[in-house]
Amino acid sequence: MPSPISWRPNPSWATTRNRNQQPEGDEGVHLCPFLVSNGCHGAIIRPSLGVDGHAAREARGGMWRGPATTKAVMRHFVSHFLFRHLLFRGLLLTFMVAVAARGDGDQQKAPIMLIGAHLEGRLDVDPQSGYNRLIRRIMPIDQSLAVYQRYPLVRALRKFEQTQRSCLFPASISASVALTSLKPDELFESAMVDFVSSHILTRKGQPMINSKEDVFGRTIAVQRGVGYTALMADSDRFNIIRTPDDKTALRMLEAGRVDGMYGWFPDTFIIAENNGIQLPDFNPDYILFETTTHVVCKTGTGAEPFVDHVNMRIRALRESGELQRILGPFARLENK
Repeated sequence: MPSPISWRPNPSWATTRNRNQQPEGDEGVHLCPFLVSNGCHGAIIRPSLGVDGHAAREARGGMWRGPATTKAVMRHFVSHFLFRHLLFRGLLLTFMVAVAARGDGDQQKAPIMLIGAHLEGRLDVDPQSGYNRLIRRIMPIDQSLAVYQRYPLVRALRKFEQTQRSCLFPASISASVALTSLKPDELFESAMVDFVSSHILTRKGQPMINSKEDVFGRTIAVQRGVGYTALMADSDRFNIIRTPDDKTALRMLEAGRVDGMYGWFPDTFIIAENNGIQLPDFNPDYILFETTTHVVCKTGTGAEPFVDHVNMRIRALRESGELQRILGPFARLENK
């Protein structure tokens, strides 16, 4: 009894050019309809005729070519599966690279973050303090260019270090390098805003501090967390009382509880005036530290357009005299 599927020649089918023509009553089952791209849709199993190993060929341009045995079909299937698998992985990799590249581009287009370092009396919760008013004047209306956020001093410095597209105010390159891990060639700064300097302040009517030697043997109030590098080497030759803020130090100075205090000009004078405290005195020629204030930004982050805008606004405010009115009468716009 013949096998249900025999492997014998069928010349009559093999010579038929039209694949749709089959011997009557001989319905076939396609082995590989999924391989139409390889032209395997002509291979048919017939219950009566089987697959002709010599005659069943792949149709291509009306010609029958190549064997269509079961092994050949399986080889076609495996190779086709691997091809599609590798193609899918290649397309997926291309897509992931494109998404990553787009992500980098989006990061470059993110707005610059201007980080404000809290300064009592100048950049604090009072919207009318000088630096707060200045920031409102120099920030662009378009927030896609830059946004602003104020933080306590230590947190502001850390945020500036960690945020790629960021700027810091008030600051200078020298101060930023001294207070963070950033290098000078990683930073650039805007046009100058004003001058600030630190001194040993005394009570009105008391002898001023004119040199380091005048500090020896005295009690000096210094705000907690503030360094006093110029006097550090001789810190064992005078007494130091740490205070939570400049306002407390000013009240202690006014009450005669300390001989002097470490303070900044004009910051300490603005604080004294805002709180109804007697203004201290100091020798402007004895300077412990002096710097200019700027908006300091990181290089290579696309902050140049923002700094160009800031420079334009600072220049216009300075030329019109508005900058002095914004920062107040104690602000020094020139080094004098």
